[in-house]
Amino acid sequence: MDPVTISLLASTAGGALGSIFGRQKNPARAARPYLDQIPGIGQQYYSPYVNRGEQASQQAVDIYSRLSADPQAFLQQIMAGYKPTEGYKFQSGQALKAANSAAAAGGYAGTDYDQMKRAELANQFANQDMQQYIQNILGLQGAGLQGLQHQGDYGYQASSGLADYLGNAYGNRAQLETSGRQFQNQGRQNLTSGLLGAVGQIGGGYAGGKGWL
Repeated sequence: MDPVTISLLASTAGGALGSIFGRQKNPARAARPYLDQIPGIGQQYYSPYVNRGEQASQQAVDIYSRLSADPQAFLQQIMAGYKPTEGYKFQSGQALKAANSAAAAGGYAGTDYDQMKRAELANQFANQDMQQYIQNILGLQGAGLQGLQHQGDYGYQASSGLADYLGNAYGNRAQLETSGRQFQNQGRQNLTSGLLGAVGQIGGGYAGGKGWL
């Protein structure tokens, strides 16, 4: 085979290879637009729960931090909203009336002893009323903290679910891209083998037929 013929065959074969290779498209391309939407869908449905969980957890942390850092200041803040209840006013009034009657009957009304007893009685009812107020506030606050903790737990679960969801989505995307590349490369390899085999057969035919020209 003369150099011109060899060059022509090589050029023709190279052109055919380039043309055929150019048509070997990655099949993953068709799925990419759909796969690209998956992370956004997960964010859309998971993020509201994640955000609420983060906010709830931060609120709970702030309360616990103030309580542990300065319990006295925390208690004073609670007591700043205290007002004597109507029940306290009624009960203490009734008790003081009974004490006055007893002091008058005993003949020690107006004495230091009488005043001390009435002060002790008033303090007793006041302390009871304040203790009940503190328990009520702490009970309500405890219920609120429990609710915040539940929201925080839901947020954590949503965050974990979103992480798994995104991990699977990106893993599937990577697997599809890898499979597409492998398919594309395998196709090219098959075409190359086929074309080279054809060229070999042509060369063999030329040798056996003592040339074409």
